[in-house]
Amino acid sequence: MLSDELLITIFNYLDHEGLIKMYKLDKQYEPIIKNNVWPNITIKFLKNKRIQKFVDDKWINCFVKYTLEYSEVNNEYIKYFSHCHTLDLYECYRLKPGFTQYLTNCHTLDLSGTSIIDDDVKHLTNCHTVILKGCMCLTDMCTEYLKNCYEVCLNFCHITDDVVINLTNCKIVRLGHTHITRNSIKYLTNCIELDISETNIINDDLKYLENVKNLNISYCKNITFDGIQYLKNIKILNIEACVGKIEYINKNYPYIQLERCIPLEKLDLEDRDYL
Repeated sequence: MLSDELLITIFNYLDHEGLIKMYKLDKQYEPIIKNNVWPNITIKFLKNKRIQKFVDDKWINCFVKYTLEYSEVNNEYIKYFSHCHTLDLYECYRLKPGFTQYLTNCHTLDLSGTSIIDDDVKHLTNCHTVILKGCMCLTDMCTEYLKNCYEVCLNFCHITDDVVINLTNCKIVRLGHTHITRNSIKYLTNCIELDISETNIINDDLKYLENVKNLNISYCKNITFDGIQYLKNIKILNIEACVGKIEYINKNYPYIQLERCIPLEKLDLEDRDYL
C-alpha cells in the first residue's frame, strides 16, 4: 500500500475531475483528498448553482485557485472564496461595491472589468498582485491602498500623474492607456516590469528605467532608438508601432526579446526621427 505522502504527490498531477474520481473510487482516499489542499489545480465556474454544489459537497476549501471570469457570481457567493490564493473575477458584472471585504487574504486577484470602486480597494492592501484593468469606476484615490503590492495593473483606468508616486515600491506596474504623462516616470525607478504604453514619454525619460527588465512602450510615438541605450537591464521590449528598424535592435541589442513589433512598412514614419 502506498504511503499518504506518495499518494499526495501522485494526486497533485491530476485535474479536479480526476481527483474527484479517485475520491469516489476507494474510501481509503477520502480522508487524504478531503483533508488536503491542492494548490496546483484551478477550478472554473460559470454558474452559481455549481458553486453552491461545490460548497455543499465540502470541496470548496480543498482548492485555492479559482477562475470565475464571465461568471454570474455575485456578492452572495463571493464569500465562499475568502480562502483563495488566486482568484480570477474578470468581467464579473454582477459583483457590486463591497464584495472585496471577503478577499482580504488573497494573494493574486484579477478584478478587471468589474464595478469595483475606490473604497473597495482598501481591502486589498495585503494582496501581492492586483489586476484592475479597465475598472472605469476607479480614480486616483485607489492607488493609496496599493502601495504595498508587488504587482499592480491599472491599464485603461483613470489614473493621473498626481498619484504615481504611490506606486514607487511596486515591482511590476502597468499604467498603459491611462492619463499619466512623462512627468511621473521618475517615480517608477524600482520597477522590473513596466507598461507605459501610449504615453508621451521621450528618449531622456528612459534613463529612469535602467532597472526595468520587461518594458512595454508600444505606441509611445516620441521614442526613437536613441533612448534604448538607457535600458541597461532590459530583456523584453514591446515597441509595437514605435519608430525605427527592428533589424537595428536585433543587431545592436541581440539579448533583447522583441514583442509584437509591427513591420516597418506598416508604420507611419512621417515627421519622425528614425535610423
